[in-house]
Amino acid sequence: MKHNLGSLFVVMLLMGFISSVFAEEFAYKIEANKQEMYLKEGIVLTVDLNQTDPKNILLFQFEVNKSDAFAIYPLYAHHDDTSHATTLHESYRIYPLKTGDINISFSLVKRVTNDLKMRHFASGDRDDFKKLETKDVPIALPPVTLHVKPLPAKTQLVGDFHITTKVQTHEAQAYAPVAMHVVIEGEGYPPVLDTLYPKSKDYTLFSQTPEVKKTVSSTGIAYKVAYIMAFSASKDFTLPKRTLHAFNPKTKKPYTLTIDAQNFHITPVNQNALVDTQDMPQKLVEDWSWVKSVLSYLLVFTAGWLSALAFKWERRRVTDTQDPLIEKVTQCKEAKALLQLLIAQEDKRFTTSIEKLEALLYANGTFKLKEIKQEILEILQ
Repeated sequence: MKHNLGSLFVVMLLMGFISSVFAEEFAYKIEANKQEMYLKEGIVLTVDLNQTDPKNILLFQFEVNKSDAFAIYPLYAHHDDTSHATTLHESYRIYPLKTGDINISFSLVKRVTNDLKMRHFASGDRDDFKKLETKDVPIALPPVTLHVKPLPAKTQLVGDFHITTKVQTHEAQAYAPVAMHVVIEGEGYPPVLDTLYPKSKDYTLFSQTPEVKKTVSSTGIAYKVAYIMAFSASKDFTLPKRTLHAFNPKTKKPYTLTIDAQNFHITPVNQNALVDTQDMPQKLVEDWSWVKSVLSYLLVFTAGWLSALAFKWERRRVTDTQDPLIEKVTQCKEAKALLQLLIAQEDKRFTTSIEKLEALLYANGTFKLKEIKQEILEILQ
């Protein structure tokens, strides 16, 4: 009898243990494709959340916490909010910006509701909108730890890149601008450098902020960075050979990108054409006509260059003065993405919009995404 009671007690303990293991309403898996990498080497972080207990209706509010230890870019997101079977699948490209051990932490809120509350929520309309009642439970998730190794000395670029160079001409009149176009493209950490050529007494350098274009795929991000420059001089000059030191984390080998030396032949101002046979004071005026001609040419070039800068500055000024959230809202193509964006703001102004999006996503609401976005934009403007 004692033996039977003891066995029953052990069985009850085991049942209790199993119950505690599976008592959670969802399962999660968060992992990086590498635990050890080089500084600025891109890795992929994948996130999977799957509802396992269909008793309630679950909604997931998930995000990767920002940090100055790494840069993060979303690659892929798929959310299936099927009632009682919610899933979330996301992937990110992460570039570590510090060496040593760094932690990637997360925020997760489990929002729990049921069919009755969902039906009550869905019964509202534009004139009598009801808030979806949920029980929000913060979930503590363990961080993902990365070990980041330093790069070889003098490394300027990290990734697999190639370079192309185009020069407008190698012959020009004195003070005439000569355009040069250098493009660095490939996959890796954004190949943006402060400058390709230093200032020099032999020439005047005109340059603008590099133009960066990126292409995002499910496996990574490819970059194309264009450096647009112009040089002017009064005599022949040479741009020395430029060697950029790069490192490819895939092969674990350093390599170089080279811009060949560029020799420019500059035709000086014809001094004979400047000699005037007229008497003073008219001669003095004409003696300086070549300066006027040169300055006029430079003025035209500078005006065009400054106009381009002014246009770009104006665009940047408009962008800087308007709420950056406007662009993010405009770019949201799916209701789920817009909902996550608004929730992350923690702004009471968006309460009604959040409720409408929840109705649209989870209760077959009659609202349209376009109309909701317009309401949000009107709030922000």
